[in-house]
Amino acid sequence: MSKSFLNQDRAILTVMLQCQTPEVAIGRIRNSLHCGAEAFGLQVESLNAEYHNGDTYKRIFDEMRGKPVYVTNYRSVSNAGKGDEELAEGLLELADWGATLCDVMGDLFDKQPDELAVDNLAVQKQMELIEGL
Repeated sequence: MSKSFLNQDRAILTVMLQCQTPEVAIGRIRNSLHCGAEAFGLQVESLNAEYHNGDTYKRIFDEMRGKPVYVTNYRSVSNAGKGDEELAEGLLELADWGATLCDVMGDLFDKQPDELAVDNLAVQKQMELIEGL
């Protein structure tokens, strides 16, 4: 299978990981591959903050053996208190390390109760971010 979520002839079995440490993530990846996982999701905000770095991402992505990888970098858990610019930079870094699909929050750069940006400048910044991914 090519490393993509697109153009599949059926839904692919995607395992979403919410882990505090890379060791736990790697163990779950190995078990999931044994059970037929075809793609992975990694909620980076679930990783403890000290693991938000390229070395950790490389270790985790390498264990996924070229499968498509969907990542989130939301404002919650270990990202609480980080600004949206920092979260956006994190998505760019994750893409550089091999993430196939990066989830851009609908209210990135314009936090809203309904999680959808209404500020035109914020929407423009989102589009620029997506172009850079």
